[in-house]
Amino acid sequence: KKIKPGIEITIQNFSKSVSEGIVKFEDKYFTEGMRPVIKQSKYKVAPGKIDKLVIPVDLSFINLTRSYNVAVEVFDKSGIKIVKEEEIGFRAAEKTVMPITIDGDLADWHLEERIAIPFSNEFTGWAGREREGDKDLSGKFWVAWDENFLYFAAVIKDDSPVVRANTIDIWPDDNIMLGLYPWGLKKGEILNSGYYREHIGPCADGKARIFRVGSVTGGPGEAEGASIAVRRTDDGWVYEWAYPSHAIFPLQLKPDSRFRLSLYVIDRDWEDEKNKKLKGASLIAILFGGFNVNVDARPEKWMEFVLTE
Repeated sequence: KKIKPGIEITIQNFSKSVSEGIVKFEDKYFTEGMRPVIKQSKYKVAPGKIDKLVIPVDLSFINLTRSYNVAVEVFDKSGIKIVKEEEIGFRAAEKTVMPITIDGDLADWHLEERIAIPFSNEFTGWAGREREGDKDLSGKFWVAWDENFLYFAAVIKDDSPVVRANTIDIWPDDNIMLGLYPWGLKKGEILNSGYYREHIGPCADGKARIFRVGSVTGGPGEAEGASIAVRRTDDGWVYEWAYPSHAIFPLQLKPDSRFRLSLYVIDRDWEDEKNKKLKGASLIAILFGGFNVNVDARPEKWMEFVLTE
C-alpha cells in the first residue's frame, strides 16, 4: 500500500458562528537541515461542527521506534489563540483482508506490503556479555488485526539456539518478553491499572507457549484462546502469535483503538552445546519500547499503536 503519513489535527467549533483561521506546526523532526520549518494550513469550521486537517509528513524522516512531542498553534480570526502539545507516533496495526493462520509461515502476512518495525536498543548482560553483531541477535516485527484477533509476527536472527525448559523457566533462554498496555495514553493522562506481561517462545519439547505473568485489573490471568507458533530457521527464529479480544481486555478490535507495546527479545548462546556450557554468565537482548520490568515497567515510556483499516 502507498503510505501517506501525516499529523492529524482536530478542530471543534463550539460557537454559533463560522470559525476560521490558520493552524501552524513548527516541524523540528521531519525536514532536512538544522532549522525547524513552519508548516501551516487554513481551516474553516461551521458552527457546532468538527473539522480535521492533516499536515503531511515525509515517510523517509519517520523513526518507528520512537515517539515525538509536537505542538501546534491555532490562530482563529476571532482573536483566539490555542496551543496544543501532544506525543505522537506513526505506528499502525493494519487490518488484514483475510484471517492469518498461526503456523510459523508468514506467507499470509504479505510482508512485501507491510513496513517492518525494527528493534531500537541493545541490552548487555549483567555479567558483561556483549552482542556480537546482527548474526548473534537482531530482528524486526509486524502487527496486524481483524475483528477477532490481534496478530504479531517477528523474524529474529540468532545463530545459537538455547531452549531448555517447558515452563516459565524459558525466560532466561531464547524467548520474547512482552508488555502490552491495552489502552492509548494522551499526554498528561493518568495510567490505568496494570498491563499484560508475558514470556513467549519455543520450549524443549518442540512446542511453543505463552506464559502470562501479569495482567490488568479485570483481565484474564492467562492468555486464554491465544495461539503461537515458533519455527527455527537456518539463522534464527520466526515467531507468530495472536490474541482473541477477550485475552487482551479491554482493548477493542476496531479502527482507532490504541495500545502500547514493549518487546524484549532475550538471547542465550552456547559456548559448547555438546557439553551444555553456556557462553558467558548472562543473557543479552534487543528492545522495542523499553525493558518492561524494573525501572522501565512504565507504559508511558512504551510505544503506542493505532488500529487502522
